[in-house]
Amino acid sequence: MSPVIGEGAGAAGAPRPPPHPAGLHRALVPGLPLAAGQPEIAKWAGDYPEVVFCTIDVDKHSDIADDFHIEDLPTVIFFKNDKVKEMVRGASLKLIHETIVKFRDKPGIPRPLRPIMSIGEFRFITETEKGPVVILVQNGSSGMEKYMETVAGQLPHILICCVDATEHLNILRKLDVKKFPSVVVFLDGLLVKHISGPNKNAVMKMFNLVQKPDLHESELIILKERTDYLEILERANNEHRFVVVFFFADYCGHCKKVDRNILKLAENNQDVFFCKMDVEEHKKLIGNLGIKKVPTFQLYRSKLLIGEVVGSNERELKRLLQRHKARISLNTKNDFYF
Repeated sequence: MSPVIGEGAGAAGAPRPPPHPAGLHRALVPGLPLAAGQPEIAKWAGDYPEVVFCTIDVDKHSDIADDFHIEDLPTVIFFKNDKVKEMVRGASLKLIHETIVKFRDKPGIPRPLRPIMSIGEFRFITETEKGPVVILVQNGSSGMEKYMETVAGQLPHILICCVDATEHLNILRKLDVKKFPSVVVFLDGLLVKHISGPNKNAVMKMFNLVQKPDLHESELIILKERTDYLEILERANNEHRFVVVFFFADYCGHCKKVDRNILKLAENNQDVFFCKMDVEEHKKLIGNLGIKKVPTFQLYRSKLLIGEVVGSNERELKRLLQRHKARISLNTKNDFYF
C-alpha cells in the first residue's frame, strides 16, 4: 500500500516529501479518491519498486494543496532528489499511469532486474508474459547484471529478470545452464535464445534482436529437453501448424551454414514452428528418432512425422514443406495424412 502523507507534511516553507533513499523517484497523488485510486496505486507500487508512491487527502491537508497550487483533482506530482520534476493536473488514471511510466522509464536510469524466486514463478512468467522475457542466470553478482540493469532502464517494455543459480537448481536444470553468467530469452513460452558465458557482445546483439516485432521469425526455437520437443508438437497440433526440427551439432560446419539459411525460410513461413536440437545433448531421444547424420530436418504435422531431409539440402526441405502445405490447402478438414 502506498504511504499516506500525514501531519506536518505541509509545514511552513517548501513542502516536505517523505524521507526516501537518495536518487529514487517519487510520485505524489494529491486528492485521488481512495475507492477509485488506491488499488491502481498499490499495483503500480508493485510494478515499479524503485518509485515511492504516496497519496495525500487535500481535505485534511489543504496547506499542501495551497503550496503546490492544486486546483484540479486528481493531480500527480513527480519528485526527484526532493525537487518537482513534473506535474499532471486533473488527469485520468490511464493518463496518470502513462505519465508515471514515461517519467520512470527515461533512458539512462538503471532498473533493478526482477528476481525469479521459484520454478513456479519461472513457468508463470515465461508462459504468460506478452512479449519477450530475458533472464540472466548467475551464481553471484556480476558485471553483466549491472549492464543489464542499465539496459532495463532503456528498454522498459521488455521484462528482464534474474535467477540466482545457487538457490534455484531446478531452474538451472530446466534451462540446462552450464556456464555463468548465461542469458536466455523466451517468447510466448518458447526458448528462442541461449547465450552461454560472459559474452557481452552477444548479449548486446540479443537486445537489438528482441526489440523486433517479428522475433519468432528472427530466431529458431531451442529445444533443450525431451519435454520441450513434446510440448512444441502439442502446441503446433492445437494451433494447426507444422513443425520443422533442425538436428545439429556444434562441431558440424554444414550445420552452422544451414542455420543462417533456415532463418530465411522461417521468415517466409510464419505459420511454421522452426526449432533446433543439439544431438550431443539428447543422444537417447536422437536415437529413438532415428537420427544418423547432421544436419537432419524432420517435418511434423498433428504430432506425426511426415517427412525428413538428411544433409544440408535446404531446397529439398523447402520443397517438402511446400508439398505438404499444398496438401493441407486442398483438404483442410483432414489434418492426419502421410
